[in-house]
Amino acid sequence: MAKDILIRLSVYPYIRKYLLYHYSEPFFVTELGYIPSYLENCLEHVTKVNPATYRKKDKVIYGDFVGIMIGEGTIRKHGCHISGENVKKFNATVQDLIHEEMFRLITQLKQAGYQVDDTIREFQRMYGFSEDELPFDNLKRWYYRERERIEQRAGKRIEVHPQYVLNFFEEVKERSGFNGVVSQMNFSSLLTA
Repeated sequence: MAKDILIRLSVYPYIRKYLLYHYSEPFFVTELGYIPSYLENCLEHVTKVNPATYRKKDKVIYGDFVGIMIGEGTIRKHGCHISGENVKKFNATVQDLIHEEMFRLITQLKQAGYQVDDTIREFQRMYGFSEDELPFDNLKRWYYRERERIEQRAGKRIEVHPQYVLNFFEEVKERSGFNGVVSQMNFSSLLTA
């Protein structure tokens, strides 16, 4: 019988809602999918720690928990401990995913004629984010800041010109002896010649 381990991972309440929208609880840590594979990379093997050196700051509590299931093979390969630092990074990563998804949704619906405010409220309603967990004003400010950053980056694009260009296909045409389309068999024979 497999020895799976259930870990309660501390997350913000809105991150819990986001994860439960996309995954069931408990969700399995696997190599498939962005969030499960990210969690797999956060895993560490358990090391013996002297209780006198254990610091309270290593424990991170964000107000809610989500259950993650780790299989026996993953435990052997990666371990079953997630450090406080990795919990912080995980929460920040999922928060970035939420913001990016909201930005894409607003951009698409804005092109279809919807207002930004209506789209943000629809995004909150879709995931069940309450005003206390993820306020509308914060999301709106973040959207406009991100849009401004993207516009600034787009204005600073530098045109890159290659310094050296290999003209491989012209050489193949010359070796083939005609200006027409080179057949695949002819092309492969020219490469081996």
